[in-house]
Amino acid sequence: MRLNFSVSTLSRPQPQSTDINSELINLIQNHQQAAQLSNVQLATKLGYKNINKTMRNLRDFKQTGEIADSYLHKIGEILNIDFDEIRQVQARYLRDKFSDRTLFIQHFDQIWAHRALIIGDASYANISFPGIYLSVAYLGAPGYNIGILLQHYMNGHWRADNVCCDRVYIIAAGGSPLSGNNSCHGFCRRCRSQKSFKVPAFGIMLKAHKELKPACQQRETDKTMADLLHDFQSYKYRNVKSDLTGISSIALTGKK
Repeated sequence: MRLNFSVSTLSRPQPQSTDINSELINLIQNHQQAAQLSNVQLATKLGYKNINKTMRNLRDFKQTGEIADSYLHKIGEILNIDFDEIRQVQARYLRDKFSDRTLFIQHFDQIWAHRALIIGDASYANISFPGIYLSVAYLGAPGYNIGILLQHYMNGHWRADNVCCDRVYIIAAGGSPLSGNNSCHGFCRRCRSQKSFKVPAFGIMLKAHKELKPACQQRETDKTMADLLHDFQSYKYRNVKSDLTGISSIALTGKK
């Protein structure tokens, strides 16, 4: 299958404070300083054979906040950190990082009711957040936003049945176009629970991606999910009905 990633020109969202678990980094650094351990000493105490690799992993952690659980458990033991405290720090980080995704899921009925207005307005359609993406092995990772997701849903794509108590709407997908191996993340329309699963035909999702043409210009936006929900609850849009006339031909077929 030849894939032309026509939406790969989407701008990447600018890094936000929620992209790095600064609280966890500070927690480890403070305990390390209190224990008077240098990076070399801490790496040595971790006990891995490849000290250079251990040093790189520690350095990367202090820049990104990302570290393997096996490392984190050992670091907690060495620095005498209660692992419940580490779990609480991680939970707060994930809550903040995926707060916009949570808003999208919790208020999906309202968003769906205004889908035509959102898809047709670049300031809303281009809203993106951590946890919404398409990642394709060997072909790069195009940016994704809620406008593109809504167009997929309107086309009957990026949805899955027999995963939960109702249809599941996919918000993140990654996989290989060669093997078809994949991993998807979505939410159930009825109970709103989040699900991670595999789809039987990843190629169908890639085909939908290839054929989709965004209904409006793809650009950066200052709008957030909170802004969108506030605006559509305001007087300006309170009595506006989502009329699909005029936009459905673009949203459903990608053709003007």
